[in-house]
Amino acid sequence: MKQLILLLTAMNLFGADFIPNTQMHVVLQPSKNLVWQDDAPSSERQMSYKSAMAYCKTLDYIGMTNWRISNAAELYTLIDPNRTPTISSAFAHTSSGCYWTLHDSMKGRVGIIDFSNGMKKSSQGFEQMCRVRCVSNLK
Repeated sequence: MKQLILLLTAMNLFGADFIPNTQMHVVLQPSKNLVWQDDAPSSERQMSYKSAMAYCKTLDYIGMTNWRISNAAELYTLIDPNRTPTISSAFAHTSSGCYWTLHDSMKGRVGIIDFSNGMKKSSQGFEQMCRVRCVSNLK
């Protein structure tokens, strides 16, 4: 964890958008003080919204336990419309298709980001099967 914080601090000084750490299978986003899960299972497994929430909440990965589902604005920052799937090239493990975002209780719906086209959408319901990319705050 200390390594990630030091790397994040150093990279933030140089203005890097995304920094992949292929040994730890994460991507750092210094401008947002976030670390993103980037392992093969995060691009392969699909689950309901409830399962995705439980998965991120109980995830113990790279010595960190404060993982969560990202909100739509955070996940949307990963979009690169010039690629397919439409995600930053910093990510080694991504599939096209839907990824869960945090439920917006004010709007009464669950959002998804579709990395096959980079679009924000409302899900078809809590039982729709999508992937999840867990995120954690570093500061």
